[in-house]
Amino acid sequence: TGVQELSLNEVTKVFPNPFSDQTTLQFSLNQASNASMAVRNLIGQQIMNVDFGTMQAGEHNRVLDFSGITAGVYLISLNAGEETTTMRVTLK
Repeated sequence: TGVQELSLNEVTKVFPNPFSDQTTLQFSLNQASNASMAVRNLIGQQIMNVDFGTMQAGEHNRVLDFSGITAGVYLISLNAGEETTTMRVTLK
């Protein structure tokens, strides 16, 4: 009778991965909500923080620019509404 809503974790992708300089964060929101993203290195230092503000329901793409950041493995945490998902990415 109802439509099953997918969790943020199920509808979030980062591509390409691994990448050089730029990658795309793609995610879908079930309802309008505030969204933000933080990028941390593997020792927990925050290297990027972006507040997307209030976003409408639906699919969104954001290009992430890692120019000038040292190659390595990073964790991207996306917060939207009451949900958070974290993805591991590799900057070549």
